[in-house]
Amino acid sequence: MPDTALPTRLAIGTPYERGYSLGVQDRESITAFLRDGTARINCHRVRPMSRPALLEVAGAFAQVISEDVPTLFAELRGMAEGAGISIAEATLLQTRRELIAWQEVPSATDCTLIAARGHPGHAIIGQTVDLDTQLRKHGRVVRFVGKDEPDVLMYTFTGLLGYLGMNSAGVAIGINMLHCRESWGLGVPPYLLVRHALRFTNVDLILAELHRIRRASSRALTICDRQRLLSVEMTPNHVSAQETELVLHTNHFLHSALLSCEAEAGARQRSSSARHRRISELVRPGCVDRDALFEAFADHDSAPDSICWHGHGEIAGMSTVAAVVMEPSGGKMTIRSGLPCVSRDQVFEIECST
Repeated sequence: MPDTALPTRLAIGTPYERGYSLGVQDRESITAFLRDGTARINCHRVRPMSRPALLEVAGAFAQVISEDVPTLFAELRGMAEGAGISIAEATLLQTRRELIAWQEVPSATDCTLIAARGHPGHAIIGQTVDLDTQLRKHGRVVRFVGKDEPDVLMYTFTGLLGYLGMNSAGVAIGINMLHCRESWGLGVPPYLLVRHALRFTNVDLILAELHRIRRASSRALTICDRQRLLSVEMTPNHVSAQETELVLHTNHFLHSALLSCEAEAGARQRSSSARHRRISELVRPGCVDRDALFEAFADHDSAPDSICWHGHGEIAGMSTVAAVVMEPSGGKMTIRSGLPCVSRDQVFEIECST
C-alpha cells in the first residue's frame, strides 16, 4: 500500500465540544465505517450478529461508560451528535474488539511492545499495531485540548476515542491484547481506559482509576510518567502492576500473579512467545532509542510469527498497520503508517508542561 500522510484531527473545549468536533470532522468516514460489516465486526466473528443485536449490546456498554467515566461519555455523546449517529452506534465503535470476541476468535499475532526508562524524566514506549489491514486507512492522530487537564496526543482510528497515546504532563501509554480465561463482559473497554487515563498526570492516579472502573476485557498497559515505568496486566477481575526499567511485551501474561489467567490458544501462544523471544534478542538494555525500536519493529525473523507481520495468509486481511514510538519527555510521537519495514517516519508533537 502506498505510503500516505496520516490525517490529523483537533478537538478543543469541553468534553462534549471535543466529541462533537470529532464527529463533524469524521462524519463521512464514521458512517462509511459503520456500513462496512458493521464496523468490520462481522468480518471477524465466527457467527455474525445482526446489526440490531450488536447495537443492543453496545447500548448496555454505554450505560456502564456513563456511570464509570461520565467525562468520556460526554465526549462520546458529542461525537454521536456531531456525526449524526446514535449513542449506541458511537459506543459500538468503542467496543469493536469486545464485540468481536464475544465468542473466542483465534488470532495468530497481535501487537509487540518495547519500553525503557533512562534517567528520571525520560522514558520511551514503542509498539506495533497489528489489526485488520483495512483499518490502516482509518488510522489518524487526534489532539485533545481541554481545560484544567493535560493536552493529549493519540494514535487511534475512525470514531474511536482512545487507543494509545501521550499527554503534555509526560505520561505515555501503550497497549497489548491479552486473552484470559475470565469471561469478557460489560464494562469500560480498555481503549477508552487509555483515553481516560491520559487525563491524569502520574501513574499512581492512573492505577487508582484502573482499579475503580469496571473493566470490559483483558489487556496489558505499559505506562510511564516523568519518574516511573509500569507494566500493568489486567483482566475484568484483576489488576497487576510492576515497576520496571524495561518492558518487553507481546500477547501473553508475564506477571506471576496472573499466569493462571492465560487462555489456551495454540497459534496465538506460539506467535506471542516467538515474538517475545525475538525482541529479547534484539533489545539491548541501555540502547533503547527511537531508531533501535523501529529497527526491531521492522524485523522479519521467524515469519510467519514475525514482529513486522505481513499476514502470510494465516488470517485473511490481518497485518501490521502501524508502528508507533512515543518520547513523552520531549512531546514527540513518531509513526510509521503501514508495514514498518517500508513506511516512512511521520512525526507529531505536543507541547510539554514543565
